[in-house]
Amino acid sequence: MVWLLTLILAAGWFAFLRPTIWGGPLTYVVIRGTSMRPTYQPGDLVLVRREANYGPGDIVAYRVPNDDIASDLILIHRIIGGSGEEGFTLLGDNNPEEDIWYPTNSDIVGRPVFHIPAVGLILTFLRAPLVLASLAAGATVAIVLVPKSSDGGPAQASTPESSGRHVRRRRIWRLRLTIRHGAHVEG
Repeated sequence: MVWLLTLILAAGWFAFLRPTIWGGPLTYVVIRGTSMRPTYQPGDLVLVRREANYGPGDIVAYRVPNDDIASDLILIHRIIGGSGEEGFTLLGDNNPEEDIWYPTNSDIVGRPVFHIPAVGLILTFLRAPLVLASLAAGATVAIVLVPKSSDGGPAQASTPESSGRHVRRRRIWRLRLTIRHGAHVEG
């Protein structure tokens, strides 16, 4: 029953929450600065979806243009003017000045549809090279050092009844009984 629930959850994630880099509808953005306080805090995870139209008042995520040193950064700010063809004027809720970039519709990644407070901190931590290497090393050690039983599951602790010495003694005892009494002992 657990496998069925897991399968349903995985199918739901694949259909509705898969990132755009895997052909899905959403982009995952981790908030790093304070420009959108109080709406978003540093470390929040924001899921954004591309829409057909955007306008003043909409919060959008956009890529910094390629000709800039900060290119490929994704920022989340509020549209305060402009158009998708000419370029939008954006402002962070906690910023005193407008952004220096004027993204067009093609630069906009999407509009936030959901956000999870502080989850971005965990994801950022897990993406660190040292953490990834440590997790990989731990998994490797667990695979190599944890013994497997003959049935494929984890090995059970050895008990005197299941040890080889005890099994041998039982066989010898049965053999002696058979020889002395001519009886066959079951078990």
